[in-house]
Amino acid sequence: MNDILTRWQIAQQEERKYHTGTLEAGVSAYRETYRQYFKYLETTFEQKDKLIIEIGCADIPALHFCSDYLQGYVIEPMPSDILKQICKSAPISTIEAPAEHIEFPVCDEVWLFNV
Repeated sequence: MNDILTRWQIAQQEERKYHTGTLEAGVSAYRETYRQYFKYLETTFEQKDKLIIEIGCADIPALHFCSDYLQGYVIEPMPSDILKQICKSAPISTIEAPAEHIEFPVCDEVWLFNV
């Protein structure tokens, strides 16, 4: 099991090397991507009174574009400074662990868009 965890940690570190953009560039790039995802799901960025968990969002979570949710949780084992900045300015808590290793908070929905 230790070998699997070590391989996972190395993969996370390697992936992080590809996330080199700025907050502004990331928001601009992901806005359209998430708009399309939400269109396919037949929903909107308004998430009235929901508790939402988003897994593996890298730097820019879909929750960043949403409004009216009660609380968001972002599960991201290696959060970037960009993600931390986004979460500080919204009702989003960061959980810095693999999803497989945590007890999930009670929620209405779990999102996996960017995995």
